[in-house]
Amino acid sequence: MNLQPRSIYKTILKTLNSPYSFRYEIRTIIWESAAIGLFVFFFLYLFSPLSSPESENTLRNTYEILCFGIVSFIISFITNFTISRISPKKINENTWTVKKEIAAILILLILISAGNSFLFYYFEYSEFNSLLIIEAILNTLKIGIFPVIIGIFIEQNRRLRKYVKSANEINRTINNLQKRKSDNNKVVLHESNGKYAKVFNNQELCFIKSAGNYVEVYSNKNGIIKPTLLRNSFKNIGSQVTTSGTIIKCHRTYMVNTSMVVSVEGNSQGYKVRIKDYELEIPVSRSYTKDIQERINQMQFE
Repeated sequence: MNLQPRSIYKTILKTLNSPYSFRYEIRTIIWESAAIGLFVFFFLYLFSPLSSPESENTLRNTYEILCFGIVSFIISFITNFTISRISPKKINENTWTVKKEIAAILILLILISAGNSFLFYYFEYSEFNSLLIIEAILNTLKIGIFPVIIGIFIEQNRRLRKYVKSANEINRTINNLQKRKSDNNKVVLHESNGKYAKVFNNQELCFIKSAGNYVEVYSNKNGIIKPTLLRNSFKNIGSQVTTSGTIIKCHRTYMVNTSMVVSVEGNSQGYKVRIKDYELEIPVSRSYTKDIQERINQMQFE
Protein backbone atom coordinates (compact mmCIF):
# COMPACT_ATOMS: atom_id res chain seq x y z
CA MET A 1 0.00 0.00 0.00
CA ASN A 2 2.88 2.36 0.73
CA LEU A 3 4.48 1.77 -2.64
CA GLN A 4 1.76 3.47 -4.64
CA PRO A 5 2.01 6.97 -3.06
CA ARG A 6 5.79 6.71 -3.20
CA SER A 7 5.61 5.76 -6.88
CA ILE A 8 3.31 8.70 -7.60
CA TYR A 9 5.67 11.03 -5.73
CA LYS A 10 8.66 9.78 -7.74
CA THR A 11 6.74 10.23 -10.99
CA ILE A 12 5.78 13.80 -10.10
CA LEU A 13 9.33 14.60 -8.97
CA LYS A 14 10.76 13.15 -12.18
CA THR A 15 8.35 15.21 -14.27
CA LEU A 16 9.16 18.41 -12.37
CA ASN A 17 12.90 17.84 -12.92
CA SER A 18 12.54 16.92 -16.59
CA PRO A 19 13.87 19.34 -19.27
CA TYR A 20 11.62 22.13 -20.47
CA SER A 21 12.03 24.39 -23.46
CA PHE A 22 13.85 27.60 -22.54
CA ARG A 23 12.23 30.38 -24.58
CA TYR A 24 13.87 33.58 -23.49
CA GLU A 25 15.12 35.09 -26.73
CA ILE A 26 14.16 38.76 -27.12
CA ARG A 27 11.69 38.09 -29.93
CA THR A 28 10.02 35.30 -27.95
CA ILE A 29 9.82 37.48 -24.84
CA ILE A 30 8.12 40.26 -26.81
CA TRP A 31 5.56 37.94 -28.40
CA GLU A 32 4.71 36.13 -25.17
CA SER A 33 4.50 39.40 -23.22
CA ALA A 34 2.19 40.82 -25.89
CA ALA A 35 0.03 37.69 -25.68
CA ILE A 36 -0.27 38.10 -21.89
CA GLY A 37 -1.15 41.78 -22.25
CA LEU A 38 -3.82 41.01 -24.86
CA PHE A 39 -5.24 38.19 -22.73
CA VAL A 40 -5.59 40.53 -19.72
CA PHE A 41 -7.20 43.21 -21.91
CA PHE A 42 -9.78 40.90 -23.50
CA PHE A 43 -10.47 39.09 -20.22
CA LEU A 44 -11.30 42.37 -18.50
CA TYR A 45 -13.13 43.66 -21.55
CA LEU A 46 -15.40 40.61 -21.71
CA PHE A 47 -15.84 39.80 -18.03
CA SER A 48 -14.65 42.90 -16.10
CA PRO A 49 -14.05 41.10 -12.79
CA LEU A 50 -12.55 44.26 -11.22
CA SER A 51 -15.82 46.15 -11.22
CA SER A 52 -16.65 49.23 -9.19
CA PRO A 53 -19.67 48.79 -6.93
CA GLU A 54 -20.60 52.47 -7.42
CA SER A 55 -20.59 52.22 -11.22
CA GLU A 56 -23.40 50.88 -13.33
CA ASN A 57 -20.81 49.56 -15.75
CA THR A 58 -18.11 47.10 -14.75
CA LEU A 59 -15.22 49.27 -15.93
CA ARG A 60 -15.76 52.88 -16.87
CA ASN A 61 -14.06 52.88 -20.30
CA THR A 62 -11.84 50.97 -22.69
CA TYR A 63 -8.88 53.19 -21.79
CA GLU A 64 -8.78 51.83 -18.24
CA ILE A 65 -8.98 48.25 -19.49
CA LEU A 66 -6.18 48.97 -21.98
CA CYS A 67 -3.97 50.26 -19.15
CA PHE A 68 -4.29 46.94 -17.34
CA GLY A 69 -3.20 45.15 -20.54
CA ILE A 70 -0.24 47.50 -21.07
CA VAL A 71 0.97 47.15 -17.48
CA SER A 72 0.73 43.35 -17.80
CA PHE A 73 2.80 43.49 -21.00
CA ILE A 74 5.49 45.71 -19.45
CA ILE A 75 5.79 43.61 -16.27
CA SER A 76 5.89 40.39 -18.29
CA PHE A 77 8.62 41.70 -20.59
CA ILE A 78 10.80 43.03 -17.76
CA THR A 79 10.38 39.87 -15.68
CA ASN A 80 11.20 37.41 -18.46
CA PHE A 81 14.08 39.56 -19.70
CA THR A 82 15.52 39.76 -16.19
CA ILE A 83 15.09 36.02 -15.47
CA SER A 84 17.02 35.11 -18.62
CA ARG A 85 19.94 37.32 -17.60
CA ILE A 86 20.21 36.86 -13.83
CA SER A 87 22.80 34.11 -14.15
CA PRO A 88 23.31 32.78 -17.70
CA LYS A 89 25.46 29.92 -16.41
CA LYS A 90 22.64 28.64 -14.16
CA ILE A 91 19.58 29.81 -16.08
CA ASN A 92 19.84 28.56 -19.64
CA GLU A 93 18.40 26.00 -22.03
CA ASN A 94 20.63 23.23 -20.64
CA THR A 95 19.44 23.61 -17.04
CA TRP A 96 15.83 24.73 -17.50
CA THR A 97 13.23 22.30 -16.11
CA VAL A 98 9.46 22.02 -15.66
CA LYS A 99 9.61 23.16 -12.02
CA LYS A 100 11.67 26.22 -12.97
CA GLU A 101 9.13 27.12 -15.66
CA ILE A 102 6.29 26.81 -13.14
CA ALA A 103 8.18 28.97 -10.62
CA ALA A 104 8.96 31.60 -13.26
CA ILE A 105 5.33 31.87 -14.37
CA LEU A 106 4.04 32.03 -10.78
CA ILE A 107 6.49 34.86 -10.07
CA LEU A 108 5.20 36.59 -13.19
CA LEU A 109 1.56 36.18 -12.09
CA ILE A 110 2.37 37.63 -8.67
CA LEU A 111 4.14 40.66 -10.17
CA ILE A 112 1.36 41.30 -12.70
CA SER A 113 -1.33 41.11 -10.02
CA ALA A 114 0.68 43.44 -7.76
CA GLY A 115 1.20 45.90 -10.62
CA ASN A 116 -2.45 45.88 -11.60
CA SER A 117 -3.49 46.45 -7.98
CA PHE A 118 -1.81 49.86 -8.22
CA LEU A 119 -3.97 50.61 -11.24
CA PHE A 120 -6.97 49.44 -9.28
CA TYR A 121 -6.10 52.13 -6.73
CA TYR A 122 -5.12 54.74 -9.36
CA PHE A 123 -8.51 54.51 -11.04
CA GLU A 124 -10.15 54.84 -7.62
CA TYR A 125 -11.72 51.43 -7.46
CA SER A 126 -10.35 50.96 -3.96
CA GLU A 127 -8.26 52.63 -1.29
CA PHE A 128 -4.62 51.62 -1.39
CA ASN A 129 -3.34 49.34 1.36
CA SER A 130 -1.30 46.18 1.73
CA LEU A 131 -4.47 44.08 1.84
CA LEU A 132 -5.33 45.28 -1.66
CA ILE A 133 -2.08 43.85 -3.07
CA ILE A 134 -2.34 40.62 -1.08
CA GLU A 135 -5.94 40.12 -2.17
CA ALA A 136 -5.04 40.79 -5.81
CA ILE A 137 -2.16 38.27 -5.66
CA LEU A 138 -4.28 35.59 -3.98
CA ASN A 139 -7.12 36.06 -6.46
CA THR A 140 -4.71 35.86 -9.39
CA LEU A 141 -3.03 32.70 -8.08
CA LYS A 142 -6.42 31.15 -7.31
CA ILE A 143 -7.54 31.73 -10.88
CA GLY A 144 -4.24 31.07 -12.65
CA ILE A 145 -2.21 28.47 -10.77
CA PHE A 146 -3.96 25.32 -11.98
CA PRO A 147 -4.33 26.40 -15.65
CA VAL A 148 -0.64 27.36 -15.62
CA ILE A 149 0.55 24.02 -14.23
CA ILE A 150 -1.76 21.98 -16.45
CA GLY A 151 -0.75 24.03 -19.50
CA ILE A 152 2.96 23.51 -18.80
CA PHE A 153 2.53 19.75 -18.40
CA ILE A 154 0.50 19.54 -21.63
CA GLU A 155 3.06 21.60 -23.55
CA GLN A 156 5.98 19.61 -22.12
CA ASN A 157 4.34 16.33 -23.11
CA ARG A 158 3.49 17.64 -26.58
CA ARG A 159 7.06 18.73 -27.24
CA LEU A 160 8.44 15.49 -25.84
CA ARG A 161 6.29 13.37 -28.19
CA LYS A 162 7.18 15.62 -31.13
CA TYR A 163 10.94 15.48 -30.68
CA VAL A 164 11.09 11.80 -29.69
CA LYS A 165 9.16 10.88 -32.84
CA SER A 166 11.37 13.11 -34.97
CA ALA A 167 14.55 11.74 -33.35
CA ASN A 168 13.45 8.18 -34.12
CA GLU A 169 12.99 9.12 -37.78
CA ILE A 170 16.47 10.69 -37.87
CA ASN A 171 17.99 7.60 -36.25
CA ARG A 172 16.46 5.40 -38.94
CA THR A 173 18.09 7.63 -41.54
CA ILE A 174 21.45 7.44 -39.71
CA ASN A 175 21.24 3.64 -39.62
CA ASN A 176 20.73 3.61 -43.38
CA LEU A 177 23.84 5.78 -43.78
CA GLN A 178 26.22 3.49 -41.91
CA LYS A 179 27.68 2.18 -45.18
CA ARG A 180 28.20 5.61 -46.73
CA LYS A 181 31.55 6.39 -48.28
CA SER A 182 34.21 8.03 -46.16
CA ASP A 183 34.63 11.77 -46.62
CA ASN A 184 38.31 12.49 -47.30
CA ASN A 185 37.91 16.26 -47.62
CA LYS A 186 40.14 18.51 -45.54
CA VAL A 187 38.98 21.23 -43.16
CA VAL A 188 41.47 24.06 -42.62
CA LEU A 189 40.94 26.24 -39.54
CA HIS A 190 42.93 29.42 -39.02
CA GLU A 191 43.74 31.27 -35.83
CA SER A 192 42.70 34.91 -35.55
CA ASN A 193 46.18 36.22 -36.42
CA GLY A 194 46.17 34.22 -39.67
CA LYS A 195 49.67 32.89 -39.02
CA TYR A 196 48.69 29.49 -37.72
CA ALA A 197 46.36 26.98 -39.34
CA LYS A 198 45.40 23.45 -38.47
CA VAL A 199 44.26 20.87 -41.03
CA PHE A 200 41.66 18.26 -40.05
CA ASN A 201 40.23 15.34 -41.98
CA ASN A 202 36.48 15.80 -42.30
CA GLN A 203 35.98 12.14 -41.38
CA GLU A 204 37.86 12.70 -38.10
CA LEU A 205 36.59 16.12 -37.00
CA CYS A 206 33.71 15.52 -34.54
CA PHE A 207 32.56 18.84 -33.16
CA ILE A 208 33.71 22.35 -32.26
CA LYS A 209 33.06 24.01 -28.93
CA SER A 210 33.32 27.67 -27.94
CA ALA A 211 35.78 28.43 -25.13
CA GLY A 212 35.77 32.20 -24.66
CA ASN A 213 38.39 33.72 -26.97
CA TYR A 214 39.31 30.23 -28.12
CA VAL A 215 37.59 27.25 -29.70
CA GLU A 216 38.14 23.59 -28.93
CA VAL A 217 38.15 21.40 -32.02
CA TYR A 218 37.46 17.77 -31.10
CA SER A 219 38.73 15.14 -33.54
CA ASN A 220 38.80 11.34 -33.48
CA LYS A 221 42.21 9.70 -33.74
CA ASN A 222 42.07 5.91 -33.69
CA GLY A 223 38.95 5.84 -31.53
CA ILE A 224 40.17 8.49 -29.08
CA ILE A 225 38.61 11.97 -29.20
CA LYS A 226 40.94 14.81 -28.22
CA PRO A 227 40.56 18.59 -28.38
CA THR A 228 42.80 21.01 -30.25
CA LEU A 229 42.78 24.58 -28.92
CA LEU A 230 42.71 27.40 -31.47
CA ARG A 231 42.77 31.12 -30.68
CA ASN A 232 39.81 32.47 -32.61
CA SER A 233 36.18 33.36 -32.02
CA PHE A 234 33.41 30.80 -32.43
CA LYS A 235 31.80 33.03 -35.05
CA ASN A 236 34.98 33.30 -37.17
CA ILE A 237 35.57 29.56 -37.06
CA GLY A 238 31.97 29.05 -38.12
CA SER A 239 32.59 31.07 -41.27
CA GLN A 240 35.62 28.88 -42.08
CA VAL A 241 33.69 25.58 -42.04
CA THR A 242 30.79 26.65 -44.25
CA THR A 243 32.36 24.94 -47.30
CA SER A 244 32.56 21.57 -45.56
CA GLY A 245 28.84 20.99 -45.91
CA THR A 246 28.64 18.60 -42.97
CA ILE A 247 29.72 20.87 -40.11
CA ILE A 248 26.82 23.01 -38.93
CA LYS A 249 25.97 25.08 -35.88
CA CYS A 250 23.65 23.23 -33.49
CA HIS A 251 23.91 25.42 -30.38
CA ARG A 252 25.20 28.86 -29.44
CA THR A 253 28.45 27.20 -28.25
CA TYR A 254 28.62 24.07 -30.45
CA MET A 255 29.08 23.08 -34.08
CA VAL A 256 28.76 19.42 -34.95
CA ASN A 257 29.96 17.31 -37.88
CA THR A 258 26.73 15.59 -38.92
CA SER A 259 28.67 12.81 -40.66
CA MET A 260 30.02 11.78 -37.23
CA VAL A 261 26.60 11.63 -35.54
CA VAL A 262 25.65 8.05 -34.60
CA SER A 263 22.33 8.74 -32.85
CA VAL A 264 19.92 11.49 -31.82
CA GLU A 265 17.91 11.68 -28.61
CA GLY A 266 14.72 13.72 -28.42
CA ASN A 267 13.34 15.50 -25.36
CA SER A 268 10.98 18.41 -24.72
CA GLN A 269 13.78 20.92 -25.39
CA GLY A 270 14.72 19.48 -28.77
CA TYR A 271 17.58 17.09 -29.58
CA LYS A 272 20.85 15.89 -28.14
CA VAL A 273 23.26 14.18 -30.54
CA ARG A 274 25.75 11.47 -29.79
CA ILE A 275 29.13 11.37 -31.52
CA LYS A 276 31.01 8.17 -32.29
CA ASP A 277 33.45 7.21 -29.47
CA TYR A 278 32.37 10.19 -27.34
CA GLU A 279 30.55 9.62 -24.05
CA LEU A 280 28.81 12.98 -23.62
CA GLU A 281 25.88 14.17 -25.71
CA ILE A 282 26.04 17.41 -27.72
CA PRO A 283 23.11 19.77 -27.07
CA VAL A 284 20.99 21.03 -29.96
CA SER A 285 19.11 24.28 -29.41
CA ARG A 286 15.45 24.34 -30.39
CA SER A 287 16.18 26.90 -33.11
CA TYR A 288 18.66 24.49 -34.79
CA THR A 289 16.66 21.25 -34.63
CA LYS A 290 15.31 21.72 -38.14
CA ASP A 291 18.84 22.32 -39.52
CA ILE A 292 20.11 19.07 -38.00
CA GLN A 293 17.16 17.09 -39.32
CA GLU A 294 17.40 18.53 -42.84
CA ARG A 295 21.18 18.07 -43.07
CA ILE A 296 21.06 14.40 -42.03
CA ASN A 297 18.19 13.76 -44.46
CA GLN A 298 20.20 15.35 -47.29
CA MET A 299 23.06 12.95 -46.65
CA GLN A 300 20.91 10.12 -48.01
CA PHE A 301 21.24 11.56 -51.49
CA GLU A 302 24.96 12.32 -51.49
